[in-house]
Amino acid sequence: MILEVYELNIRTSDALRSHVEQRFHSALARILQRIRFVVVRFADLNGPRGGPDKRCDVQVELVSGHTVRIRETDECLYCATNRAASRVRRVVKDRLRRQRARRRGVSRRRHEWPDLQRAVPAAFSDARP
Repeated sequence: MILEVYELNIRTSDALRSHVEQRFHSALARILQRIRFVVVRFADLNGPRGGPDKRCDVQVELVSGHTVRIRETDECLYCATNRAASRVRRVVKDRLRRQRARRRGVSRRRHEWPDLQRAVPAAFSDARP
């Protein structure tokens, strides 16, 4: 898995970069062979004014060509990174599950409605003898 970290209007430390690598590697460890690359972008939306303005944008490109994008905003870059990694894990797994189901020809509905003509016995029908 190729992991790239970019920063916009904000400086990141080496500790944050290693945290990003560790967090995303552990979040996506079981599905690494299906991921082409991950791009993480950090931005400070409000500058020095403060508030929940640190944004973490994540883009994951799968080997199948599909792209997953997640955006998290928080006061702390570490918190935004943790939440983004958790969401990426869940969304990518769901996407892969849907792709696998489509290849197998399984519909989203798990079961069909029963045939009511056969399910209702003649004793309970409206027809009187």
